[in-house]
Amino acid sequence: MLRHGVPITMAGLLAVIAVMGFWRVHVLSGRDIGVLTGQVDDKVADWEARRVPASQRAITFVLSDARSGQDPFVEPPDPTQWQRTMEWLGHSVFAGKPAETSLTVFAESFQGEQSAVTWVHDGFSKVSEEGMEKEISKAIVKAHDAGAEINIAAQDASGVTVLKALKKLEGVERGGVKVGANKVILAGTSWPKLKTIPSLSAYDFSKPGNIIELANIWVPREEFISKTALLHVRYQDGTEKETAVADLWSEFRTEGGMIEKLCRLVRQFATMIASMRQVISKQEQALKEIAAKEAAEHAARIAEEARKARRGKRSRPDVAGFEFQVEREVLTLQRELLDGRYEPGPSRVFEVCESKKRLISAVPYRDRVVHHAICNVIEPVFERGFIHDSYANRKGKGTHKALARLTHFCRGADYALKCDVVKYFESVDREILLGLLGRRIADASTLGLLSKIIGLEQGRPSGRGIPIGNLTSQLFANIYLDEFDHFVKERLGVRRYLRYVDDFVLLHDDKARLHEARAAMEAHLATLGLKLHPGKTQVFPVARGVPFLGFRVFRTHRLIRKTSFFHFRRKLRRNIAQWRAGLLAAGRFKACAAGWVAHASWGDTWGLRRNLLAEIRPG
Repeated sequence: MLRHGVPITMAGLLAVIAVMGFWRVHVLSGRDIGVLTGQVDDKVADWEARRVPASQRAITFVLSDARSGQDPFVEPPDPTQWQRTMEWLGHSVFAGKPAETSLTVFAESFQGEQSAVTWVHDGFSKVSEEGMEKEISKAIVKAHDAGAEINIAAQDASGVTVLKALKKLEGVERGGVKVGANKVILAGTSWPKLKTIPSLSAYDFSKPGNIIELANIWVPREEFISKTALLHVRYQDGTEKETAVADLWSEFRTEGGMIEKLCRLVRQFATMIASMRQVISKQEQALKEIAAKEAAEHAARIAEEARKARRGKRSRPDVAGFEFQVEREVLTLQRELLDGRYEPGPSRVFEVCESKKRLISAVPYRDRVVHHAICNVIEPVFERGFIHDSYANRKGKGTHKALARLTHFCRGADYALKCDVVKYFESVDREILLGLLGRRIADASTLGLLSKIIGLEQGRPSGRGIPIGNLTSQLFANIYLDEFDHFVKERLGVRRYLRYVDDFVLLHDDKARLHEARAAMEAHLATLGLKLHPGKTQVFPVARGVPFLGFRVFRTHRLIRKTSFFHFRRKLRRNIAQWRAGLLAAGRFKACAAGWVAHASWGDTWGLRRNLLAEIRPG
């Protein structure tokens, strides 16, 4: 399910978490070593993604033999053999319903955080006994490292292999805790097969973490086992005691004792199944109640994202229409997302000419609500992996902190390498971007939704480009260059490096080192389909000042760049004319002027600010 990362479910985005089944048994061919450990990896990754505490983690291994490649607990290949086996599993009280009395159902009583892994191997001709032992041992260690309680239910010869694996792990410690199973059920495992374990008597089954529960053991009359080991036995009437193998055999071979114990086992088994069904029914009801509560919470969350998305846009017709029937719109949007019917609406594309021409995409309001919800859920997953010195579109970062950090870097270096990516947003390879998202997000429905948003064609070359202006695009821009950030910091070893979207600066005392870094970065960016702008990428002395985010940054001060100043002065004069003509509200005009003044104050601009504000006169 997971691929080295965190699963993001659609329920976690905005909708009801579907009521999970208590048990999903997958009949896997044991001829492929790794299937068992792979299931454990998936389960552990799922726990980590959902932040399940260790105290709630439990995993049950269900292991069985199937000589014809079939699971004997699902579809027995030999009806005669099946009948004999099920007599020992209590099938006589559930005639005609073998699935309800299988070891799978019996082992469900161990469930903790709803986990189960199953391995049905096609006899020892397909998987070596040694291979099985290694696979089981690895799976147990992986589950132990995740802090999970480990339970094992094994049928027939698999029980012998389980005990051998536990024997090899005896005394092994990881993290200061001994590795072992919490409880082991052996079903249909015969004494002759148990006798094949070398030095079984050295294994202390009564030790905590090494407990064996003898649910039912096939004991042929002709076999007699000498006293080789003490077993912790829980009898079907509820009593428990430490007993030797020989003593246990003696109890079974007394006149009438075997039949009596078998009948008691059957009755106990039937009672346990009935009790278990009641527990499962109660748990299902509890999960339904939780799901209903979460549905309401998720709807409220969507409404909150709608409130954020409407900031500064309440007068737009699509915003007003959504707000007029906000409850209906939120529920409709929620259902569409849950059912996979959500489709983004057509974007309004327009051109903005500031320092250069850009195509800006304005999505419908309901799509903005979805974008806010998506970012609210997936951003924390990726945020943890971002480097410290990436400053665009991140909480607690921004342009001013980036400028302060660059000033600090300038004081410790002699040369700077200033870089700019050519048409960054237009050049993003959407297939690569989806691959990067898929490394941390395993949920297919969430990836499908992201694919719809990323893949929208708005006059962009096929397969390339993400829309400028979308909230999601700002997050995607950071995710796309995250590996590049780590490459520069960790592989190239450049400590003084910072990035703001597609503008980044490297500083070093060695000019040649920066030229080498440039060549390495160009090669790495090429794998992402990106190129450095030849006219805006250069190495120069820090004493000249480093151009960054509209300022020229020196070791001791910052100056605003002329192009930034002239651009704002033109905009201010245009706003003054509109304000005096009554076309621009005074509040909007003041906010625009105050915002620029606050930004400019991060440089040595007192004289510029004074002269510029002097142009404002009451009209």
